[in-house]
Amino acid sequence: MDVENNVLIIISFFISEFYTVVSEKFDGYVVEGDFAEIRQFPHAAFLYIECEDDQSLIKFYSCGSSILNQAILITAAHCLENCVLDRSFVTAFVGHKEKMRGSRYISSSFKIHEKYDTRKICNDIGLVRLKKALKLGKAVRRVSLRRHPPYDKPAKVAGWGYIDEVNSVGARYLMQVSQKIWSRADCIEELGEDIPEGTICGGSLDALSYVARGDSGSGLMVRKYIQIGVVSFKRPKVSNSLAVYTDVAYFYSWIKKTAKIVYCDSKTKYYHCMY
Repeated sequence: MDVENNVLIIISFFISEFYTVVSEKFDGYVVEGDFAEIRQFPHAAFLYIECEDDQSLIKFYSCGSSILNQAILITAAHCLENCVLDRSFVTAFVGHKEKMRGSRYISSSFKIHEKYDTRKICNDIGLVRLKKALKLGKAVRRVSLRRHPPYDKPAKVAGWGYIDEVNSVGARYLMQVSQKIWSRADCIEELGEDIPEGTICGGSLDALSYVARGDSGSGLMVRKYIQIGVVSFKRPKVSNSLAVYTDVAYFYSWIKKTAKIVYCDSKTKYYHCMY
């Protein structure tokens, strides 16, 4: 895969203080999407990431995620790539359509897929463990994962990414867009044979509305609560509006196993964490 022809749907930016509100220039939402109320997507969580790599270089950026349960969020591996666990911090905001508002939670740990490959952009999935349990309600709810989800149903994705990729223009409210799910054969025909296993395609070749930078890690949903995908990347030289998603059903066993690991491997041990 020629990585220069692929765009991970994430945006990085440097700022002076951790709690500085991100400028309009860098953060936005789904291009030409519709405004979304958080109760339409109560699983959606905004992630503000302070990532320090092994060279002590610190980056600040944002991603989307979904609520797996009261303690764990699902996101894209590339959102946490090269982040040193003990020196990096993830802050999650839930229950509000405006980013960096609502209830705020700090991560205690995170883990990306062991075989994530930044060149091939494969196995692009990760989990974030929160220090404190989420308080669930009408605006904060869990997703449902299934081994065999209904791919043939209408799908939607919501995020806080760019509204205008060309001019790097954005705003701060949650936006949504409908996505047509493609068969793997059709996806490969349009994007190439090297589309990774464990992915699905959504969108169209020429739609005006599509996921963009900053939407990485956001959940692709059917029937409002069943998550079938995680925003991963796209190939703008082919189409800005056809996105590749990590297929969560493909990684169902990994999510189940790893969720237990990240939940139990903390300073506080729980009686139900016996392996």
